[in-house]
Amino acid sequence: MLIPTALLFAASPPGMQTKILFADSKATVSMVTIPARAVYGIPTKLPNNAIWIAIDPVELFRVGAADAFPQVAKPGDNGKLSPDEKLRFRNATSRHARLIIVEIKTIENEPTISAPELAAGQILEDASDAKDRLLIAISGLRLLDVWNLETDEGRPWRSSKPVLISLRPVDVRWIQSGIHRFKNLLQTPAQFVTIEL
Repeated sequence: MLIPTALLFAASPPGMQTKILFADSKATVSMVTIPARAVYGIPTKLPNNAIWIAIDPVELFRVGAADAFPQVAKPGDNGKLSPDEKLRFRNATSRHARLIIVEIKTIENEPTISAPELAAGQILEDASDAKDRLLIAISGLRLLDVWNLETDEGRPWRSSKPVLISLRPVDVRWIQSGIHRFKNLLQTPAQFVTIEL
């Protein structure tokens, strides 16, 4: 579903679009496509618990900040949106740039964001406190996911059946609660962002 961003923001340049990638009762994930040499401003109507994630390189400006110089946001860089600051993202390249906005609808605790990059064949053990995680692919992904079926802390690891996770860039899915081991099956680095709720 494509929504011309000009309908949402009066000052948007032609060609800017917002597409809803994923929506359920817990979160809405949207992708903003910023045209070449254009600027996108985060709307003030977003909730306090929204998060931005760069898919392509963009320049980040904090409007009204003492330091007016832009910060370069690389793919996978992210941040929590605050109602107290105005953010602008500038695409300084000659191609379009993509930015993800995650709106969290139900929140019990402060969300935890991580942005791992796994080398070819590398294994990551996610030793978090076993909450559901939203996974957003920055690169193409082919991960083997195995999680611990043992619920008693201190007992030996008891592996689940392996599950293959294949995602294209900007694909989104939930990872069920538990301690997971992710193995990158590709011959190239795998980059993604997880948001633990």
